[in-house]
Amino acid sequence: MAMSILRKISFNALAVLAVTVWLPGCVAVAPFPTSAHPGDTVALPLGDFSRLRRSNVSVDIKTLIPGCTGTITKCTQVFATLPAGDSAIRALINLYPDPVSNLVVGDATGQNIVGQESMWGGDIDALSDHDKDWAQTLLLFDLPSTITDSWIAVDVRDGGSIIDSDRGITILPGAGAPDPFDAIGVGPLTPSHLGALERSAHYTVSFSGPTVPYAIQVSMNHAPDLNADPMLGVGKSYVVGTRGDIKTTHWQDDGTNLKVILIPSNGATLGRLEPLQFYVAGGIQNLQLNTVGGVEAFDINGNPVSGISAIITPGF
Repeated sequence: MAMSILRKISFNALAVLAVTVWLPGCVAVAPFPTSAHPGDTVALPLGDFSRLRRSNVSVDIKTLIPGCTGTITKCTQVFATLPAGDSAIRALINLYPDPVSNLVVGDATGQNIVGQESMWGGDIDALSDHDKDWAQTLLLFDLPSTITDSWIAVDVRDGGSIIDSDRGITILPGAGAPDPFDAIGVGPLTPSHLGALERSAHYTVSFSGPTVPYAIQVSMNHAPDLNADPMLGVGKSYVVGTRGDIKTTHWQDDGTNLKVILIPSNGATLGRLEPLQFYVAGGIQNLQLNTVGGVEAFDINGNPVSGISAIITPGF
């Protein structure tokens, strides 16, 4: 029964998210819908902001200044702000293309299958820092019910910095209501349901160096987790490789020591270091490289490759 409920919740949430389209270049697209009633829920694709945290996000709702002429930025004023943590900011969820989509396959093989996939993939890759973790970040939020203007603009902030600005939404007459995201047979999705689809706290492990090795082994340590100490430990390690079709990610953890081995999936040395990055999630604490033997790199013949460094960055 629990699995059935989870499937319905997931299907419903994905159906809601599927209203956006992955555009070439990994850029943001127009809100969905582009017109809404006061109080309605809208979806705003932001582009590649997969590392954005909802608790830091605020939304400015701006209306036109009567009689003003000039740019949208000059001729709008803030009508209302949804502060970080406001319940009207419903979710911040990352969308990914189907791993067997024409876009992914065309990019990987250099073929144009139904369009210009080889070019589009290159554009997306460049704008996502070549890490192959292609995300379209979707912000779901409720419009204020008190809007009376026929048009608004939306700014999105990460802390105090604007990351997306002047997205226009036509306001329709009448009253709207927040979408309950109703899952058939389950009922409205709760904030916890939506939060379960958001990115969890994690560490990003990336690499730098003068060349690209064939394989990398990373040895790390962390505070005791629940496997090491069921009473006092915190979290359990969970290693996530960004793209299984590009590299294989082998890992093991004894509760305090984590070892990860990265090898290209097709037996050929990768062209860049960025796709070798991976994530460590599961709520473990104080993840750090071992002082000795933290990073070992090898060429395709098994010879050591020097100069490769690993950078561990906490996600949130």
